[in-house]
Amino acid sequence: MNPAPGGIALTEKLLNLSLLQKGSMILDVGCGDGDACRFLSSEGYRAIGLDIVRHSSGKMNSERIQGQINAIPILEETVDAVLMECVLSILPTDDGSLTEIIRVLKPGGILLFSDLYMRYPDEESEKYRIDSESDYPKIRLADELLNIFGESGLSVRYWEDQSAVLQSLRLKFLWEGSASENKFPYKMKNIGYICLIAERVSASG
Repeated sequence: MNPAPGGIALTEKLLNLSLLQKGSMILDVGCGDGDACRFLSSEGYRAIGLDIVRHSSGKMNSERIQGQINAIPILEETVDAVLMECVLSILPTDDGSLTEIIRVLKPGGILLFSDLYMRYPDEESEKYRIDSESDYPKIRLADELLNIFGESGLSVRYWEDQSAVLQSLRLKFLWEGSASENKFPYKMKNIGYICLIAERVSASG
């Protein structure tokens, strides 16, 4: 099961909206056990999974590489698309990840993105702000997300609120008695979930 909110259903939605041709090379950053890679491969795409740790469960039916998102071990302008699901919010601020994504994307390549976002700031959610020194996920306002993509050389061509998936995930945590929601703010009303598609518009540097 894809651990990102929305699971494979949201991955499939992004993929369908992208209009990527079969056989396109897609890099899944933060691939984990490889559920999304397996799905992409089953749909006729060439999937490459990148994760900081080496996982051994199940057959990927795709390539897997170990490495950091801010130092992707792939040549520049190699992949047609990058899949980034619930990853940006757990990365250090300004760690160079988006620069690396731009580097490995072909001109006109696309980013398939989903993550937590903040609908509005309030006192309860201060520990999740990007300038907070806490070790909680760093959650941006929608405008902040759109701005950092634009500044990085990505043009957002579609975005949609998918916050309903957080409620489903919260119910799952409650049912399983998981402690995960103690750290991830799925129950906060001002925390939502966004999915978007952005296109690389800048040439590599």
